[in-house]
Amino acid sequence: MYFMFGPIEKNDKELIRQLRLPRPDSDFAFLDIYLKYSNRLNAYCMMKIFDKKHTQDLIQDIWLEFVKSVNEGKEISIIQSYLMGIASNKVYDYLKEQKRTNHIYVNNDGIHLDGFSINYNLQESLENADLLAIVKLVASSLDEPEREIYLLKKFNELTFVEISQITGESIQSIKRIFSKASIMMEKLLKPYFEEMKGK
Repeated sequence: MYFMFGPIEKNDKELIRQLRLPRPDSDFAFLDIYLKYSNRLNAYCMMKIFDKKHTQDLIQDIWLEFVKSVNEGKEISIIQSYLMGIASNKVYDYLKEQKRTNHIYVNNDGIHLDGFSINYNLQESLENADLLAIVKLVASSLDEPEREIYLLKKFNELTFVEISQITGESIQSIKRIFSKASIMMEKLLKPYFEEMKGK
């Protein structure tokens, strides 16, 4: 429901109830849900699958399955958890179909991972697609939860509060892990940027 000062915040139970009503009530409910949870859902999928096109297709399938579940009367008490459950299954199926995992392994014949320091904004500086791919490759070598939190912050530009809501970690813990991951990334990326400067 909307008034002159904007939407009234509704809890998940009320949103699900309204989503089962005829239009336009169901349309308003879906919009509320989408605005509330789409950023977190998109960030999770982008973190798992770096391919933008496949991610968009996957996200569309997730929303379709969510609405179908609501219309079928399935019990949904926490919308974010339900969406993330669908997303987790969809990502797993996609990666299995592609015969790949969400981790990239680097051997001696591939990219060497040691040393770097970055003192500028990655998103503004990484205009070169190959360079962006290298950064994502190096980030994939991080252990969890450093990898997840670094990608959510740097590439999806989520706030610490939003990352906390996705991961369940405290904001203080998120900041500490992100700081650790940033230092690790600076060291790991050093040879690539030094090589670029030397060209």
